[in-house]
Amino acid sequence: MVLKQADGTLLAVLTGSTNFTNGGISTQSNQSVIFRNQELAKAYVSDFERVLRNANLGLREANQQGAKVGEALEVYFSPHSSSDRPDLDRLADLAKGATSNRIFMTFRMTDPTLIESMLDDSLPVFGVADRVCQGNDQSGDRLIYTEAHTADPRARTVPRSSSVPPYPM
Repeated sequence: MVLKQADGTLLAVLTGSTNFTNGGISTQSNQSVIFRNQELAKAYVSDFERVLRNANLGLREANQQGAKVGEALEVYFSPHSSSDRPDLDRLADLAKGATSNRIFMTFRMTDPTLIESMLDDSLPVFGVADRVCQGNDQSGDRLIYTEAHTADPRARTVPRSSSVPPYPM
């Protein structure tokens, strides 16, 4: 969602995983982030207008790489060709380049390259994934828990109702 003034001035972007339904907002585990950044809002509007103009034609080519927005932000849009991995490769690079710890929140992590970069045992990993111990043995959520627990028996799941101890920064 992009917030703009009546004169068309772009102000902010609301993005995240939230479905704007009663269940999505009040009963599901989702997150929303508001960025008050005109340059990011412009990138979202441009992608949306490309969808409207091309009816998805050309999106895969346009989305082959992320876009830098200012000094601190990068944005990746879908769809892109299944052989193109601009977002997953960037996330794996960021995980590999971490210097103190790796913190993530995801619905499922199934990409083997990204999982491997997160499980590098040189740094602690703190994460939240939906249904961590469910799914088959090939699902990323089981794989990340099983491999982490094998490498370090302190890795564990925490029931949703439990309080989670703070992680070091």
